[in-house]
Amino acid sequence: MMLRHPQKVSAFVGPNTVGPWLKFDPTAVRLCDQRLELVLERLRAFLHET
Repeated sequence: MMLRHPQKVSAFVGPNTVGPWLKFDPTAVRLCDQRLELVLERLRAFLHET
C-alpha cells in the first residue's frame, strides 16, 4: 500500500521521538486505568438506558 506524503513536513513528533524522554510511572498508569474504568462504566450505563 502506498501512502501519499505532503511536499513539506514542518514537524512530526511520534512515539520514537519522545520515547527516550518518557519515564514509566506506575501511579500514572493506575490513575489512567481507573479513569478508563469510570468512563467505560458511564458508557455502559448510558447504553443501557437507551
